[in-house]
Amino acid sequence: MPDKARAQSPDDNSPYTEAAKKIGPRTPVWIFHGGDDPVVPVTESRRMNEAMKALGGEVHYTEYPGVGHNSWEKAYAEAEFITWMLSKTTTNPSK
Repeated sequence: MPDKARAQSPDDNSPYTEAAKKIGPRTPVWIFHGGDDPVVPVTESRRMNEAMKALGGEVHYTEYPGVGHNSWEKAYAEAEFITWMLSKTTTNPSK
């Protein structure tokens, strides 16, 4: 999505809304992003977070100031991450 984001208007949230619809409000999501990521602009995660919240999804957003692209190191070290992840389930809407 980064290349697409550079080509679109900063006011065009449609790619994020479409992606959020595909994920759906029933899928819990925790987004982690390094504030100084040189590979994926932090605005990508901010906009995705907003799109998911607008659709009523369960979304958490954590941004690490001063962290580059390797935000996963801090994410896996989050005290509540594993507990949060294991407490989530998804439901099949067709049942």
